[in-house]
Amino acid sequence: TILVKGGHLDGDTCPDALVNAGGLLSQEVVEFAGERVPTPNSHGTGCSLSSAMAAVQARLGDWEASLRQVKPWLAGALQASGQLDVGGGNGPVHHFHHRKRELVKGEFAELLRGEAAPELESIYGLEFIRDLAAGTLGEAQFTYYLAQDAIYLNGYSRVLARASALAPTEAAQLFWARSAQQCLEVESELHRSWLSSRAVEPGLGPVTKSYVDHLLAASASGSYAVLVAAVLPCFWLYAEVGQTLHGEFVAAGAPASHPYAEWLRTYADEDFAQATREAIAMADDAGRRGSEDERAAMMAAFGQSCRFEVEFFDAPRLHA
Repeated sequence: TILVKGGHLDGDTCPDALVNAGGLLSQEVVEFAGERVPTPNSHGTGCSLSSAMAAVQARLGDWEASLRQVKPWLAGALQASGQLDVGGGNGPVHHFHHRKRELVKGEFAELLRGEAAPELESIYGLEFIRDLAAGTLGEAQFTYYLAQDAIYLNGYSRVLARASALAPTEAAQLFWARSAQQCLEVESELHRSWLSSRAVEPGLGPVTKSYVDHLLAASASGSYAVLVAAVLPCFWLYAEVGQTLHGEFVAAGAPASHPYAEWLRTYADEDFAQATREAIAMADDAGRRGSEDERAAMMAAFGQSCRFEVEFFDAPRLHA
């Protein structure tokens, strides 16, 4: 069997062919079509094709099947050759382009943090946050925020329970299950300590509905990684904003006259800070283990949740 390489032919196509010299093929000449890859990094292409054919043929024992497998690999190696930073000549091709690059621990979490940075900055610029920090926020807006938060937490707890069901390890199952339970406890405490003594318009606000619908959609996707990315901003951004507000409150002497002093003190809870660190670590682990497509889906779900966090903090100004 003879392999005829068409890399030096003119035109936009780049066919290869097998010639039936030993009676091992289905016909006398078997041609394999291909598109020419526009790259100057073609040095070693023929050698790579020949050596790859020898390796795959030893495994498959079928020349036609071997070339069908090798040819797309070589096209990908040519397409990815520009990613290499080696020398200044006409090569080499990227032989390992098909191998997924492994992310190091914490790397995907840093990518998520970068995705969240614009939304975090937007949150700090909101009138609701500035007035809350200063103690000048109207009670109607704060009450609306807490009422919607209670509704949100009820839906959020169900989504966290789904994360527990999808989790790949017992430790992750327990973490998300505990988090789901804590959401219900916080919701109950909001009603007991604040909402029960104030007139609150019942009902699901438009931002709350959109946010919960987004989380439910992530839950229905069946992807643990995407779901974890979608629920993470509620942990992460809430903790970041809370720590900043609490720090400013303490720096001002933690005045007892601040109307929301008790609520700001809750941000000093180390248990919530630890839970946030665990949630970040689990999202990072899911991202490191996932494919490129899964990581892209995680980034999209995470980014959308970050945008909903901004809208949620701004909703009292618009709807209270």
